[in-house]
Amino acid sequence: MWYTESSRFLTEQGTTMKNKANIITFSSRGFGRTQEGILASLERRLAELHRLSPDLICFPEEVLISGGDKNNPRWEENNAAALALMRRYAALYRTNIVCNLEEAAPDYPGKRYNTSYVIDRAGGIIGKYRKRYITYRAIAGDGIPGEKFAVVDTDIGRIGLMICFDIGWREDWQRLADMGADIVVWPAAYHGGNLINAYAAIHMYYVITSVWNGESRIVNPLGDDIAEGHQWDSFVSGTIYPTGEVFHFDNHFDHLPRLREAYGDRIFVQVEGKGNTFHLGVNDPALSVAEIKKTFGMQSYADYHRQYGEENARLRVQYPED
Repeated sequence: MWYTESSRFLTEQGTTMKNKANIITFSSRGFGRTQEGILASLERRLAELHRLSPDLICFPEEVLISGGDKNNPRWEENNAAALALMRRYAALYRTNIVCNLEEAAPDYPGKRYNTSYVIDRAGGIIGKYRKRYITYRAIAGDGIPGEKFAVVDTDIGRIGLMICFDIGWREDWQRLADMGADIVVWPAAYHGGNLINAYAAIHMYYVITSVWNGESRIVNPLGDDIAEGHQWDSFVSGTIYPTGEVFHFDNHFDHLPRLREAYGDRIFVQVEGKGNTFHLGVNDPALSVAEIKKTFGMQSYADYHRQYGEENARLRVQYPED
């Protein structure tokens, strides 16, 4: 399903959400300087993945101009070719792809959007997002901002989209959480720093970055980098658990040994001891976190705080402060 904040438009994809997903994300380091050279690099990078089994592949912001070739007169043709390439490999590998390209504004001749596309395993475009906040460089040129938020339902979870400068608007990242994002993909020109980790931890969703010359990353719902690029390769890979949930250790003091005994390697657990939290995921497609919660009487971090937020609000009414 593809949701936008203004229209709430949705398209049924008829998919079943996977408990576990293999992620690949790239930086554009070494892709080349010209749009045509980068286009050729994109095809080489995609062709190299034929022995892997990704569930999602991500590429950097406006990847064709990441080498500096902004004023290429064939930019529309090159971006159309890049989008067609992504769709072809998504269908070939039966994978999801998020790519970010320049898009000619259909209603405003001579203007461009900075646009992320979500492509499904059949090669279909199932959602897109136009960058809501553009910088002075784009404003001084021919760039214009988008308006709508976008969250797209896929078989690996609900994917929310942000782009580079959008990092500065805290309320927009909250909006994606409110729309139920399990994963946020953030293509950008730079690393993003600790703010990316903070967003992931606060909203308890995965953030996947795909950047130009910095280190692309996969950040988990506890705010930890679980995979990060380096200077020697533009490729980053990692495993995520999109159906997983974060739990507080309150009321779960003895649950981890019991869960290990009951489920063994059918589950995945990562502990954030200083925050008194743990993230529980599932390796077995026949098992669900919901089933585990019901069996062991567990309550997620979000539900725990929601319950006691309401309880404290009730008590404040009953016992107003002087």
